[in-house]
Amino acid sequence: MKHIRIVALAVLALTAARSRGDEESPDPLAGWTFHNGREFPGATGQIVWNPREGRGSPGCVEVRYSFAKGGNYVAAMTRPPEGSDPRRVRLWLHKPADNRITFRASDSAGQTFQKSIHYEYPGWQQIEVDLSTWVHSWGGPADGRVRWPITAFGVLIENDGRARTGQYFIDDIEWHAEPPGGPAPDGPRRSTYMATDFRDESWRMQGPSGCAFEAGTWTYDLPADGTASIASAFSLLGSPQRMRLRVESDGSGNELHLALHSHFQTFETSVGTLDGTGERAFEVELGKLAGWRHYGGENDGIARLPLRVGRISLTRRGGVGRGRIRLLGMDVETEYPPERRVVLIPDGRIAGHEARFEVVVRNLAADPVAGTLLWEVRDPVGRLAERRVELTLPGGARRVRHEFRFPLAGRRFVEGAFRFLWDGGISPEASVTLVREPDTVESSPDSSPIGVGIYLYRSQGMPNRIEHMRRLCSLAQRAGVKWTREEFQWHVTQPQPDRFEWSFYDDLVRVAGEHNIRVYGLLAYWSGWTRPYTREGVHDYARWAAQVVRRYKDRIRHWEVWNEPNIFFWSGPKELYTEALKEAYAAIKSEDPQAQVLGCSTAGIDTSFIRKVIEGGAPFDILTIHPYRAGLDENAFIDELRSVSRLVEDRPVWITEMGWSSHIGGFTEREQAGYVARTYLSALASGVVGSVSWYDFRDDGDDPFYNEDRFGLIRHDFRPKAGYMALATIGRLLARHKAAGTVDVGDDLLGFRFAAPDQDVVALLSPEVDAAVALTCRPAGVRAFDAMGEPLAIDASGRFVGALPKGWPIYLVGPSGLRCAREPMPVRVVVDPSFVRPGQTVTFRITAAAPWSLVRWQWPAGWPVATDTGPGTWVVSVPATEPQGVVPVIAEFRAGEPAGTDAAPCLRVPTRVTVQPSLLRT
Repeated sequence: MKHIRIVALAVLALTAARSRGDEESPDPLAGWTFHNGREFPGATGQIVWNPREGRGSPGCVEVRYSFAKGGNYVAAMTRPPEGSDPRRVRLWLHKPADNRITFRASDSAGQTFQKSIHYEYPGWQQIEVDLSTWVHSWGGPADGRVRWPITAFGVLIENDGRARTGQYFIDDIEWHAEPPGGPAPDGPRRSTYMATDFRDESWRMQGPSGCAFEAGTWTYDLPADGTASIASAFSLLGSPQRMRLRVESDGSGNELHLALHSHFQTFETSVGTLDGTGERAFEVELGKLAGWRHYGGENDGIARLPLRVGRISLTRRGGVGRGRIRLLGMDVETEYPPERRVVLIPDGRIAGHEARFEVVVRNLAADPVAGTLLWEVRDPVGRLAERRVELTLPGGARRVRHEFRFPLAGRRFVEGAFRFLWDGGISPEASVTLVREPDTVESSPDSSPIGVGIYLYRSQGMPNRIEHMRRLCSLAQRAGVKWTREEFQWHVTQPQPDRFEWSFYDDLVRVAGEHNIRVYGLLAYWSGWTRPYTREGVHDYARWAAQVVRRYKDRIRHWEVWNEPNIFFWSGPKELYTEALKEAYAAIKSEDPQAQVLGCSTAGIDTSFIRKVIEGGAPFDILTIHPYRAGLDENAFIDELRSVSRLVEDRPVWITEMGWSSHIGGFTEREQAGYVARTYLSALASGVVGSVSWYDFRDDGDDPFYNEDRFGLIRHDFRPKAGYMALATIGRLLARHKAAGTVDVGDDLLGFRFAAPDQDVVALLSPEVDAAVALTCRPAGVRAFDAMGEPLAIDASGRFVGALPKGWPIYLVGPSGLRCAREPMPVRVVVDPSFVRPGQTVTFRITAAAPWSLVRWQWPAGWPVATDTGPGTWVVSVPATEPQGVVPVIAEFRAGEPAGTDAAPCLRVPTRVTVQPSLLRT
């Protein structure tokens, strides 16, 4: 390219290198190769030199692509300059705004590494890629460790956005050596904090009788080679690099071991031996957990954040069998980017007629920081109240708690949002949603497609399991849930070849039936007495399946054969799953010819796996899929569903898992609620999906940072999130309706029509941006509801003017033949520019037709008040510390009131500004 540079940061010198892609080279594309992701067939494209485009001056690499015939990605690959050994790459990209970019590299051992970045900035964007840290790896040693030097580097564009064809541009690559003097001034920081003092109640004793743990004191009684453990489950903050475990030792000679969790994978290592008395400190390297034993999940040895403390074990190795030690503290040295110095953990609950929000604020740095805690409470459209509190946060991640209260005044939904502003930075926003449960129980028809993974089977072993299951089913029934996917676990129901245990599942099926919820049974996993992943094991599995169906065939008519066999949940030969499906199908039908067998159950929509199952001759009545994804393009998703329906010859398709987690660092609870509505609406609008089940109904735990703990629609303690009400609204409005086509409401919005014999429902949605819309609906008698089921104002003539919050639908309910036509908005807000860098200014321009007038602006927390520069024009400066993200700005209007009045607005028009840093790091 024009400028390929090797940068020796230690001496801050730039050395120009005439190399591949230099515009003065005979061939500016020498060394570049194009890949079309042939493992996912369909993508096409090429690399060309574009002499007109470029960052700063003309000339750059252009990568053309097309996903019109499928495919997952295309890639432009190159190599570092000869003789270099870079640790980081800086490059400029210009891409379609809604497609994810993935970086790929290979090392000297033949291992391939990959990680992704997603941003929407429409112009040239500089990105720095750390070549030492990756998310995925395969090939070579397949252990996630880079063996220098890097031999290849590539830029991939993913088939995950609306831009199915197009091009992206690459310019000004810099290859950077690792600075020997330490991290760059704006690079990651390190500090140490106490993760636990072992005095809280989260630690549980696991071990032989005679062992106990209380407030840090561990009393043990171990047989030879015996082990006792204490277990907990909490995430370590930041990117942990080192741990120091402080113990008051009894000199027993016994060994301490530590287990950490990383997604579904567990890592274990020896900490040390209690070979002396008094206070001891054991240090353990964390980072990539190199050399630790690992098992479970992907089992690839790659440590994925967050790392979570699992258990500490004490093993007798010829030492004293009885004794007592004290655990004094666990100190963790962690790494974090400067902008993530302050961590906010929000929570809240409804008490009577009041919303009570709480936030825990933690400063990861060693030194204190003074600043302002910003709090807002919002309804679905905009801000209802705000407050600022000046705080000085101590160092070392010590917890500071603050509580805020807000009167609900009859509202069903409110959101509390928090940020912390200090000199030189502002934290990412953290928020929590509070909702009231529906007042009445929904009566769902048998034809309802509304399901969810209630997972009553997880109550096994609870002393109050019946009460627990009834509480879950009652909440699900109130949301209109008709189906639940329940694991019938082989090892539980048949622990020995000649012994069956049915009592727990008898209770489960009975409780679900009491709440008008139908069970479809997932026939799952191996029992300890069989031979997994063998023909003999498959025969045993089919015989067991027949026994389960025989017992429950009068109450359960749908049976799913295994879970996600296309990935690690089936770790044997994949073709053996086809045989398992054949035998299980025959066994189920032999017991109940009317039963419906659900097959494939793939992670994602794995058409390759599904095709092989079909070609292998395995029968099934319903195809089940788990189409998880990073985002949701409704039209593309509907096309995928219809395509896979054709692949299975128009058999019904069920989505038995799909969801988005609301953990910190993932999606907010508001965003999760939007995805709930969008998932059910688009799946049902496809016309080929017979049932949809969100994963899952209740949070698996209460760790705010771990994604698997936060997929639920209700919290671990049963408090509902906004997603619960999003599902309840769909359950109430659409349980008896069928897809009836789309509604033309313009290219920027989506409209789906659903019909019942006596009623139509139109769902209107703005998937990616906050919007406002004006509609006229006919015939008379139309009602409007928001995503939480709250009624919206619509006049007697059927005219609706209101906001469409990003990803949150509105529902228009009326007689059969309902028609909705879009009209021009009576007010308009123009933002220029809509994509900005921190520190730049933004201009807002308003035009309003009589009798509408502006009441007020809702500027983001921490932003200065805008300057009124003339009729209908305001200019505001984006704070220099504003982090990357989409920032909402609301203009409030009222009809018939002069501008500036304090009267309550009747129309909120949302806009947004997307803030993008000059340099993105990954």
